[in-house]
Amino acid sequence: MATEDLYIGNATKQVLNLSYRIAKTAPLWSQVIHPGMQVKIPRDLTSGEVDFVVRSLVKYGIVASDSIDQTKGFHGICYAIGKPITATRLILLMEKNHDDLLKRGRQIREQSAVAQSNMLDATLREQGRPERITQTELTIQQENH
Repeated sequence: MATEDLYIGNATKQVLNLSYRIAKTAPLWSQVIHPGMQVKIPRDLTSGEVDFVVRSLVKYGIVASDSIDQTKGFHGICYAIGKPITATRLILLMEKNHDDLLKRGRQIREQSAVAQSNMLDATLREQGRPERITQTELTIQQENH
């Protein structure tokens, strides 16, 4: 029976403790993957087992390394079958993730400012005060570490 190599890459800035099964009733295996690194799943896998592992990781955002350019949003893990993930592809996904998290953070802060303004305005109305919030100013200081 032919076997395939499965490589899993960690495109986050945290250590990933990847847990996976190679079949529905198989034991749970675990593999530590450091940020920006990849590992070869250390087993001889059939194509059916590779498909099972990948399908089981889809809900966690795994993406094929050759389709990274077409992805939108955050994808913390990627995979390649038969050959290692290139450093260029893994770095590209890490950069896309970083940009996506910055964008999401900005959106969350903007939504929070609107909610705080609305809450303050509602409190003023409840207290019968004549003041109203007509404008909210938000200053964001981005610190990249």
